[in-house]
Amino acid sequence: MMSKKWKKGDPEKILVVKAAGIGDLLLAVPALRALRARFPEATIDLLVTPKCESLLQNCPYVDHVFVIQTEGMQNRIMISEIKPLLQLLGQLSSRQYDLLINLYHLFSNRGAFRFRLLLQAVGAKISIGRNTDGRGTFY
Repeated sequence: MMSKKWKKGDPEKILVVKAAGIGDLLLAVPALRALRARFPEATIDLLVTPKCESLLQNCPYVDHVFVIQTEGMQNRIMISEIKPLLQLLGQLSSRQYDLLINLYHLFSNRGAFRFRLLLQAVGAKISIGRNTDGRGTFY
């Protein structure tokens, strides 16, 4: 497959969010491969859950893997989880992404609200994702 050369306006920094299980992450590999082929010069980072962290550490389509803790966050965030979460959001924000791609669907209004907060914290110039059942109108 021939890759396209970078042109003005192409994203230089891309964050792909796949905060799901191992199977969902593996199904996302073709999308990561396509992103790398289309934007070979871009930095492509991946945000995953802890159980998926090691799976794509050496993936040629991804430059860096970040981990977001999602276990137990369905009901409330514990005080002990706030500092690591804020540190992660600070790291992601400081990378100044041009494009954020959410490859996961929004199951609930609560999940959509949390994802909107993540988008705002990261501050990517452009964000895209699935408007599952009208929950992703902020993309």
